[in-house]
Parts: sequence; C-alpha cells; structure tokens
Amino acid sequence: MHLANSWNSYETLEYQYWAVEFPVWPTAAALLVWQDVVLTAGERYEVLRVDEVEAFGYSRLRDGSFAEFIRAHPQRTEPVNDGIPVGFALDRIDGEYAGIHTSTLLCFAGADGRLTKDWMNRMTDVGPRAGLSEYYDNTPFSITADSEAYPGSTHSAWAQFTVTTDIFFPWVQPGVDHPLRRYGLLDNTFLARLNGSRLNGFLREVRRAAVEIGGVWKPATTAYDRTASLNLDEDGFVLVGEA
Repeated sequence: MHLANSWNSYETLEYQYWAVEFPVWPTAAALLVWQDVVLTAGERYEVLRVDEVEAFGYSRLRDGSFAEFIRAHPQRTEPVNDGIPVGFALDRIDGEYAGIHTSTLLCFAGADGRLTKDWMNRMTDVGPRAGLSEYYDNTPFSITADSEAYPGSTHSAWAQFTVTTDIFFPWVQPGVDHPLRRYGLLDNTFLARLNGSRLNGFLREVRRAAVEIGGVWKPATTAYDRTASLNLDEDGFVLVGEA
C-alpha cells in the first residue's frame, strides 16, 4: 500500500448516502427534467457514467451518452406502474444488478506513488492498483430510486445517492493493516479535493433541481461513518473546496 492511499473500500453498500424525497409526487414532465439533471451532472462531474443497461439495449460505446439515449428512446424504460412516467430510468441504473454497468472517475495513488486517474466500475478494479489490503466487489457510487411510489400513494417517492468508499472525504479511519493506524484518523485532504469536490458539485446540482420541483434534501450519515462531523457540513456536503 502506498501511504498516500489512507482511504478504504467498504463492504457495506451504504457507507454514506444522500437522499431526495418527494412528499408530493412531481408531474411526469418535472420528474423527467430532474432525471436529466441527475444524469447529465453525473457525467459532467464524472461521478456516475452509465456504460451499459442490457434491459434497455443500451451501450455507451455504441449509443453515446445515456442521458441523450434515454431522451431519444423513452419507450425503452417500460415503467413498472402508472405513476412512473415513460422515460424514467433512475430506478433501473443501479450498477449492483446484473446487466447494468456504471463507472466513477477516481483519483488515487498508484503502486508507484504517482497520481492515477481512471474510470472504475468496481472497487475490485481499483483496490489492487491502489495497494489496498481490503476491497470489495461493489460500485464506488450508485443511484437507486423507489419505483413503487405513485400519485396518490401513501408513501413518498425517493432517490438515493450512495458511496462505498471514503476516498471522497478529507479524514479517514485507517484500515486494520494500515501502518499508520495507531495514529488515529488520517489526512486524505489531497485526494478528497480531487474526488470529493466533484461529488459536491454533483450533489449541489441534484439538490437544487429537486427542491425546485418540491423535493426534500435528506443527507444521512450511516453508522459506519464515525467521522461525519469532520467530513460533512450540516447539509451533507463534503468539507473540501468547491468543484
């Protein structure tokens, strides 16, 4: 392990997550506009790139941007109930499921200590290259959505944005095999600026667009993150420079 990589890959799929809840279901048009913000911001900030969705017959290499593809082919989504508009796909792009592949751009120290920047589909791709002692077969970042909510239903609709690694955060708890573990929390500020600032940019755009159509921003700290007060502000944004 190169000492510049003090961050960790976690087995849990919810190391840290942020949620948007819609107490009142938006119109179909508003929901699709918000989805477009999520997808285009994900690509622009290089936080989430959809590479393949077999159920939609989509391949990035062949079809280009997923946001543009789903705008052009909304009928591919086949909504699961009447409350989900044709063209809504946020509930169908979770990279933890078979036939769905997403990537996140991560900046980390390679085995030779040089800064490495690459699109990563699974933490099992980045773990060996970063020299981590432990890493798990999950996506660095994912989006899930509740596709069972519908106009007039008794529960709200929501979407959740999740990370499974603390590479985005300035202060991290070193793993059990890290040589500096005895010193407590380690400074990950450099890599957090490269990764967390882009995550901030994405989250801010998503929150702003959601609030405009009646959404409620709900940053949530999981039990796995004991460093939240050092890493996140009161709105759940990473305490590093802006993107």
